Amino acid sequence: MGKTTCVLKSDNSTNFVYKFPGPGSYLVTAKATNMYGSAQVNMTVVVWNSTPIINSLNISSTNPMVAHTISLSSSVDWMNVSGNLTWEVNGKDIAGNLYTFNSPGNYTISLIATNQYGISSQHSIQVYIQNNETHPNNSIFLIIELTLSVGDVFTGILFLYLRKKK
Repeated sequence: MGKTTCVLKSDNSTNFVYKFPGPGSYLVTAKATNMYGSAQVNMTVVVWNSTPIINSLNISSTNPMVAHTISLSSSVDWMNVSGNLTWEVNGKDIAGNLYTFNSPGNYTISLIATNQYGISSQHSIQVYIQNNETHPNNSIFLIIELTLSVGDVFTGILFLYLRKKK
């Protein structure tokens, strides 16, 4: 980081704000002038790289299953700089934010946010991927109600049938 000179002008205001263009070491000169003369102070200000903040990491399914594609999403505060995201499943990069699991089990999904200066932060979540055959949504319940009547006498019969989806 080389030194850069910044000229700050406040137009008679006692307070001012300056946004440095990026990380580096800056020589800042403050000069006050009135009818009696002027005074000047020089100081060096070091601006460090900002670490991106990962606010959230989400998957599209609450019950992810084998062979179903999930969508990954996030919220990142880049701290006023640009950057890029890398998604990983069990430590391996994936292309984009869609992923299909091929087998059941525990997986770690990670998001790595890297800003334009190479500063990164990472957040991970654990998910359990269920096998299609054991998932509770793969069962069909059929409820059949049959009402028989003979004269003024009604008899109700209820059948409950459960079978696996194919």
